[in-house]
Amino acid sequence: MLAPGSTGQSTNHANTFNNFWSGWQFWFFHPVTALSAYTLAARKAVRGITVDPVSDSTTTRASRTVLVVDDDPLQRLQLTDTLSDLGIDVLEEEEGSAALETIRSTRPAVIIMDVRMPVLDGIAAAQAIADLDYKPRVILMTGDPDSFYRANTTQLDIFAVLEKPVPMRTLCRFILKALG
Repeated sequence: MLAPGSTGQSTNHANTFNNFWSGWQFWFFHPVTALSAYTLAARKAVRGITVDPVSDSTTTRASRTVLVVDDDPLQRLQLTDTLSDLGIDVLEEEEGSAALETIRSTRPAVIIMDVRMPVLDGIAAAQAIADLDYKPRVILMTGDPDSFYRANTTQLDIFAVLEKPVPMRTLCRFILKALG
């Protein structure tokens, strides 16, 4: 029998316990690693979705381009990674006014926008997009019930209004349908 405080079985259990939790601390305090695991899970979630290669020679590169506009960098990264894995060209912006400049210069086919953003929100940006000489498909997303109602009651030509959190597989299906 071992005396308390000696190196015995109870100390080994304590070390095993501490080693177990030290691994978890890495996940809790390193959001980039946690995001990588989250992005990997999102990629697996859309595994059943495939993108047909563009066979029409008259189709321009911009017609397969999606612009992601969201003030949340993690949301942008997840969408960008997932869409890139599907073979879609992806651009990203943090807010509506910067997105308008990108839209004018690159003419993306689909624009995925958060409704609540600083500087220029998604609804105001969609109103400005409606005045452009070409008509991209706009998908608005929001987690706020009031913004969801506002987005649904606008008289704008919006392809879809989705309530966050949106399952990645569902969002990809909307995007692929919008791309045609």
